[in-house]
Formats: sequence, C-alpha cells, structure tokens
Amino acid sequence: MDFTKTQIDQLIDDVSYLQDEVEALKYVIHSVPFDEKPAGKESIIEMVALIDHAQKVFYRPFVEFVAGFAKPEEPIEDEFRKSFLFDMEKYETVDGLLDKIVKHRAALMSVLVKMNVIDWNKKGVVKGKPKTIYTVVTEMVEFERNQLKMVADRVMTMERER
Repeated sequence: MDFTKTQIDQLIDDVSYLQDEVEALKYVIHSVPFDEKPAGKESIIEMVALIDHAQKVFYRPFVEFVAGFAKPEEPIEDEFRKSFLFDMEKYETVDGLLDKIVKHRAALMSVLVKMNVIDWNKKGVVKGKPKTIYTVVTEMVEFERNQLKMVADRVMTMERER
C-alpha cells in the first residue's frame, strides 16, 4: 500500500504531539510516587523508560536504516520488551529520563521530516515479516499512546487514593 502525503503529515504530527505529551509529564510526575510498583505491575518510571528503550533500540534504528540514513551500530532489537531492563542509575533522575526521551524524539523527528513519500513506503523486516516505515512508525505511536495512557491512568488513581 502506498501512503499519501496527507497520511504521512498526520503521522508526523502524531509523533510530534507525543513529544509534547512527554514534556507535559514533567509537570505531573513529581506529584505521585513514580517509582512505586503496585503488585505485579511496572512503576510509572518503568513504563516511561520503556518508551525511551523502544525508541533507542528499535524504532529510530529501524527508520534510519530502512530509509538509508544510517547503518545501525548494534542489531535492531524488534523484541524491545524482552530486552528491557530498568536501571534508574542509567537515568540519574526522572527529569533526566524525560529529557532523554525528548532528545531522542527530536532526533527521530529530524529524520522523519527529511523523508519523502517513497522512503515511507520502504520495507524492512520485523519478526520475519516485511513492514513499511509508515507501518512501524504508526505502531510506535500506538505503543507510546498506550504507555502514556497507562501512566495517566496510574497518576489519576494515585491522586484519587490520597
């Protein structure tokens, strides 16, 4: 399937908007115990760190490689959930983590806006199946929206319980 310029522009807007959502997290994340782990669940900080990990080891390297902008320095990790190990010391502070996500997103955005329609239709292999850059970026947006919705739900629950 070929994607139109209008579809691509909307997707780029969605990617950019998620950067704004992460920025907005800075204002609410300190109002709750973000490192608290409810029984059997990830902490808020872990949910946010997974976004950073996925950007770094899968989404950005995939886009850059398939579009022909860069060769990955390490293998592209399409099973990013399995390779994720949370280490708060790596981020120093929650603000440091959020800043890294914003920085990584800005780098990805700079690649996305350089791409033409043909680039968006280029395919790479994910879990043994060919996928276009457009499809993978759409999946990234859905993944991040879901992560941020879980964070927002957790924050609201914690604030109600106070």
